[in-house]
Amino acid sequence: MHSANAEVETSVAEGMRRAGLRDHLDERADFHIASGGYLRDAVNTPTPTEVPGGTTIDTEQLVQLLPGKPLILTTTADNPTIPGAILVNLQTTGTLTDQWQVALGKLVSLATGGDKQRPIATFAWSVNRWPARNLALRLITLGYTNVYWYRGGWEAWDAHDLPKAPLAGQFLPPH
Repeated sequence: MHSANAEVETSVAEGMRRAGLRDHLDERADFHIASGGYLRDAVNTPTPTEVPGGTTIDTEQLVQLLPGKPLILTTTADNPTIPGAILVNLQTTGTLTDQWQVALGKLVSLATGGDKQRPIATFAWSVNRWPARNLALRLITLGYTNVYWYRGGWEAWDAHDLPKAPLAGQFLPPH
């Protein structure tokens, strides 16, 4: 199910494609934004090209990573999505010592069987969305050593016309 906003964006992208224009943001664009080891609250602005302690990947690299069965976590509720993606419905802004960090730690430990070396890929809507970068930073702080931030996000995946599937699950905030 797509939101009304997603339908408008899809329509605009299709019109741009027909006009011979780029229909998505460049996933490798460098906006010259410093990437510190803190969570960023300005969530819908251009992002840096890296996340401290993690690896920024593009669409081709994510496709290559998928056969290894990484845990794929998304902060965008668009459905369908990248096959295997789990929606993280937790706060991604705040601090790396807040209640959400503790909740995320418990959920990801269950999903990985406590394996801190399991590859984990995070993504949001596009290169203009900070939540997946923040999520990657939270995972790195929790001690996960193979954290990949798919910076291009859903927009880049969709623009490459790659397979889509329903969300595989959802991490919900504790009550």
